[in-house]
Amino acid sequence: MNLLIFNNQIDPQLFSQLNRAKIEIKILEGNLVQKLLAIRNFVRYSRPSVAISFLLTSNIIGGVFGKLLGIQNRFMGIRTNEIHGWKWYAQLVIHRFFATKTVFNNYSGANSFWQRGFYKQKSVVIQNGIKAPDLRKDYSNDSIGLKILTVARFVKEKDLLTAIEAVSITRNRWPQHKITYFIVGYGEQENLIKLKIKELGLGEVVNIVVNPDDLQSYFLDADLYLSTSINEGMPNTILEAMSYGLPIIATDVGDVSELVTTGSNGFVVMKRNIDGIVESISYFLREPSHLEKMGSRSRKIVESSFTVEKMGLAYKDIIESN
Repeated sequence: MNLLIFNNQIDPQLFSQLNRAKIEIKILEGNLVQKLLAIRNFVRYSRPSVAISFLLTSNIIGGVFGKLLGIQNRFMGIRTNEIHGWKWYAQLVIHRFFATKTVFNNYSGANSFWQRGFYKQKSVVIQNGIKAPDLRKDYSNDSIGLKILTVARFVKEKDLLTAIEAVSITRNRWPQHKITYFIVGYGEQENLIKLKIKELGLGEVVNIVVNPDDLQSYFLDADLYLSTSINEGMPNTILEAMSYGLPIIATDVGDVSELVTTGSNGFVVMKRNIDGIVESISYFLREPSHLEKMGSRSRKIVESSFTVEKMGLAYKDIIESN
């Protein structure tokens, strides 16, 4: 198996995992023409029978370029539940005329796209899988207070300003409790987020962490995971948090309801619903023992339904059936 990296960037943790799996990585360099020529040369030399892609640029290359180069099976991927404008039409054209099959990672997106012109017979849903870590949250060693975590890109779609507002209201409503909130990630809204924190006087409550080398320590230190996205497919960060044994508060977007059941392993609220988020956080302040109970259920859901092995077998099935 070979992995071609088109944008010259790869997450260090992913790079390490790929090396351990003995997957050959080729980072494409130069301008667009040089990269396309490198792909052409690679295909001519290696003669792959399968091309798998996940986002628009790679779908164009894997679908259109792959078909022109004679790759027999071209599986394009869609990892969101909403696409608009020219990107929608581009994905539709690739799906209809160039892809062997489109792989959605969420049922919400698949159902929406089928209603808008994607062919159901050329589509399949394979939800994300994750390897549960050996370590998990240990609530017996927890200090006083509630530690909330979000791991996300700092972009409009993640609606982090709503999360900060909700934490601010919760803190004012429960002044006797120590609440800390870590937002871990990177992105274009970093300065806007910092301005919001300053405006609400949350400098000692909300912590911004940009691209840390080790995410595991943040998951292990948190008591509760919060996701306020307004657009998702099958959110990997929620799966990660669940794999560490954390309860989840998340907005009802994409396939979140496949992962989180209100009252069982967390709470699902409507997007931009600040009051709903506040009430959900307040529940755990009233019932702190339920953090561990719900977190344990999160871990079991991942171990039973969202494993890497299950995801891999699903891909194996579609490759062998084509």
